[in-house]
Amino acid sequence: MTTFTFPAGIAPSLINWGGRTNSRAFRSPTTGATQTASRKGSRWRAQLVFNNIVNPNKAILSAFFHSLNGQQHRMFVPDATHYIRGTIAGTPLIAGASQTGTTVNIDGWTGTLLAGDRIGFNGELKEITADHTSTGAGISQNLSIWPEIHNSPANNAVVDFTNPVGTFILADEEVVWHGEPWGPTNKILFASVVNIIEDIT
Repeated sequence: MTTFTFPAGIAPSLINWGGRTNSRAFRSPTTGATQTASRKGSRWRAQLVFNNIVNPNKAILSAFFHSLNGQQHRMFVPDATHYIRGTIAGTPLIAGASQTGTTVNIDGWTGTLLAGDRIGFNGELKEITADHTSTGAGISQNLSIWPEIHNSPANNAVVDFTNPVGTFILADEEVVWHGEPWGPTNKILFASVVNIIEDIT
């Protein structure tokens, strides 16, 4: 299995981006009371819509998705709709090994992260769920994130604030392009809808 980087400089026309939780609700048939259970396995999902794509971008995208060979390989994908609101400086790193759960400790940075900002580490994309300001020493304890850490990052692993990516797999086994037949090679318009989901193995 290989993890490929999404082609640079080519963005979808539209992105439907969201999260899929692994929580369940159980309703009592007698009282109607609802109980909920939350389990590990929450992940990102997205639908990448490509409209009015022309060559050579269509050729690059087609080759990229075919290189995944369906669900055999993985890809690093950023959320191209992401906008960071916080102010960050320094070189943030994971502070401590064997971290799990929905909080993470980082150091080496100063500034503020606001709810909705994104960070990336260990090939995992995380959303900040509560405003957070680093200490004067550039250390952050219990930074709230979603989804939970899937695989514990190593101590001093790099934390990416500028272009965080997640590791994704095709949700479908095929990618189909729709295009106008004939016409000048670089003027034919193509369109495709690609569904992807975060790989958390």
